[in-house]
Amino acid sequence: MIPRPETEILVEECLKRVGDGARIADIGTGSGAIAVALAVSKPGLTVWATDTSEDALKVAQANAEKHGVADRVCIVRGDLLEPLCAQRFDAIVSNPPYIASAVIETLQPEVRYEPHQALDGGVDGLDALPKAVAFGCGGYEAGCSGDWCRAG
Repeated sequence: MIPRPETEILVEECLKRVGDGARIADIGTGSGAIAVALAVSKPGLTVWATDTSEDALKVAQANAEKHGVADRVCIVRGDLLEPLCAQRFDAIVSNPPYIASAVIETLQPEVRYEPHQALDGGVDGLDALPKAVAFGCGGYEAGCSGDWCRAG
């Protein structure tokens, strides 16, 4: 999976808004680019990274280990914030699939190489947003448990 400029902007803007000891949820983490970049940039951060794809989570875990932040990036399998149920976060970040289904075949080959579920945002490209917003409103509390959890 190839990080895009908007991913870099998301990381930069998040870093401007959170303190050193912040707790962040990265939903739909994919390769873990956002979670790992956040953890590398601020050593006091802890990031919980979720995704529905076990293959993507293996890549995210490998990336966290490669960059020395596996102790502060908790990799959890599940949809959006659903697998997180007893902790509070200072920020929730995501770069979910946002490309309309009908447009995917017209994308550059290097983009189409990525997993379909990482690109396809449904008919209008906005399928993930209503559910993500519903979870994020109201100071959502979440928790970390399960086989993928690596941070305490």
